[in-house]
Amino acid sequence: MKEITTLQKHIGAYQKTKDIYTEYIRGGKDETFYSKNRNAIDSCISAKTHFESLQRHKLPTVAQLRNEYASLQTRKNKAYATKNSAWKTRQELLKAQKNLHIILDEQDIKSDEQSKFVSEQNFPNKKRKRGSDSR
Repeated sequence: MKEITTLQKHIGAYQKTKDIYTEYIRGGKDETFYSKNRNAIDSCISAKTHFESLQRHKLPTVAQLRNEYASLQTRKNKAYATKNSAWKTRQELLKAQKNLHIILDEQDIKSDEQSKFVSEQNFPNKKRKRGSDSR
């Protein structure tokens, strides 16, 4: 997507400045003309350099680039929706897991208390350690 944006920027800059650049070249690269139109000429040169670095015979039109960008944006939005849905599901599962651990820990504590109570009833004469009975 960055490449498309960059290419659109250079195509737009080239279209706006190619007449000034052509006039600069026809005038024999006059320095006074260059100083008056420095930004436009540099922008055109930068765009031409970028086009040459792409090594394409024919550049796509701005309309083609916009269509490609729109399709990529649509795919990106769908991917984000899928990602967000998966993230929400993950958060729900983590909450359920945490709740399950809390419930199981409470059940373990209750079962420990019940087994302790049953063992005290089955062996009433068993000596208890000092301080362990809080009665």
